[in-house]
Amino acid sequence: MLYNYAMKFKGYEIPQNREMPDFRDLGQIDLWAETAAKALAEAGILSGLPEGEDAFKPKADTTRGEAAQMFMNLLRLVVSDDA
Repeated sequence: MLYNYAMKFKGYEIPQNREMPDFRDLGQIDLWAETAAKALAEAGILSGLPEGEDAFKPKADTTRGEAAQMFMNLLRLVVSDDA
């Protein structure tokens, strides 16, 4: 949803500013979500589990806190690009 909002609704460019993390469970991401998950991870908007854990857990529920952090990360990226 966040990717579609940023790219399609608002027309934001999502930059690749890091390498895709080597999550052990990347193969569990549904094909329809793969492009979005990869783009958001490479931009640093979503990062998976805390440092030291190498999982993304694409089938797990997202908490309100995790969703809020992703929105904050997107806003920081957009605001820094507009400044």
